[in-house]
Amino acid sequence: MSPKKKLNILLSSSGFFPQSFGGGQVYVYSIAKELLLHGHNVRVLTSTKWNGGGNPYDISGYDYENIPIVSFSLNPYAVSPKERYVGLGSVTSQVLSRILKEQKPDLVHINGMKSALSVMCRELNIPHLITAHHMGIVCPAGGLLRPDYSICEKTIDPRECVPCCCHLRVPEWYIGGILGQIPSWIYRPVGEILNHFRKLPYLCRGIIYPWLVEQSLNSKKILLQQGELFIAPSQAIKELLIRNGCDASKIIFIPHGIYPINKIPFESFTNRSIRFGYIGRIDRSKGLHVILEALEMLAGRGSYELHVFGAARNPWDEEYYNETLTNYRGIAKVVSHGLVHHNQIEEAFSKIDVLIVPSLLPEAFGMVVQESFSAGRPVIVSDVGGLRELVRNGVDGFIVERNNKESLAKAMNKFTGNIDLIDEMSNQIPSVKTIQQYTGEIEELYKNILCSA
Repeated sequence: MSPKKKLNILLSSSGFFPQSFGGGQVYVYSIAKELLLHGHNVRVLTSTKWNGGGNPYDISGYDYENIPIVSFSLNPYAVSPKERYVGLGSVTSQVLSRILKEQKPDLVHINGMKSALSVMCRELNIPHLITAHHMGIVCPAGGLLRPDYSICEKTIDPRECVPCCCHLRVPEWYIGGILGQIPSWIYRPVGEILNHFRKLPYLCRGIIYPWLVEQSLNSKKILLQQGELFIAPSQAIKELLIRNGCDASKIIFIPHGIYPINKIPFESFTNRSIRFGYIGRIDRSKGLHVILEALEMLAGRGSYELHVFGAARNPWDEEYYNETLTNYRGIAKVVSHGLVHHNQIEEAFSKIDVLIVPSLLPEAFGMVVQESFSAGRPVIVSDVGGLRELVRNGVDGFIVERNNKESLAKAMNKFTGNIDLIDEMSNQIPSVKTIQQYTGEIEELYKNILCSA
């Protein structure tokens, strides 16, 4: 098939602005804007919460900054527990089939509803590709983190994943531990029976959970085996996909691009503190508490403060943040700025000197690192996932041991003990890939896919 000069492209997203925010949404937003500038017809497909009514699903639309959005929601009383948890089922298939037939895309670039969309694209013979945004593409818990916050390095397997996910869902050993030890010959038939009920009592929601984890694993295996092409933004996630059964020939390594920030001059360090910064979601797996613990170890070693840009998405993350601040015993000033809109990122970087990305989980890439570099700000990152691929240790930042306050404090102290190091590292930061360069690579990939279709 010869590619058209103007392509009809559908980009899927797990939620979208203004209701949902995060790295995945920024990625879809950015390439959608650029592809529209290139003259293509682009729409974003996303899901939203159910607003009521008797239909099994609802389809609506809106525009966000001139990007056409196709939005659908599922009636929770019309779908099974498996469909709600895994995203595969008859109602989802109906709504996705209807949307794809109405939109008639030349190609679908999948960033959300991955397994369901991949299956439906194959059924309708629509070329598609998938961007692997995070480790949840293989991990049913989302981040390859075990209950003790160690990183899982095994392949997906119910014998490993079911006990782990049960413990993460219910940390108390006497509930999560028991759920995780239910043998498959029990939870499988029980799960099949309970899945026929559209509304489950609280106790049954726990009993069915081991079966739901296994169904999630099955959907991920379907995606890895049947997905046509995968974009891996880091070698770390490429290796993860291969380790879990994805054919290496179907994986294209393309690091992300960003809208670069113009290099921001540093305010004079005379008579002011060094400003460390954290920019991201408030979530224990992101490691913000490790920064606070490291700050306590820096007491008396220079003048410094921490600026936090981000917000919690749910009550338990809000509780984690409040508890972290309450437990902090350091002398450094901690300033909470709240949620930063993607259009306000430059203002955030103007208020910090060094960015810290202390993630406990392996990040698939690290766009905030690239944004920091474009602003001229050195970084300190954990030695996990794609983060360590972006930083030249000792040149434009430091790579520290994951979840280790001593290692992080040592790197922070290099800046507090030598303010000139901030400028030195800033001047050694290389140029970053722009979203325009990245979109050009993606556009070429689209055309190659369509040429071979």
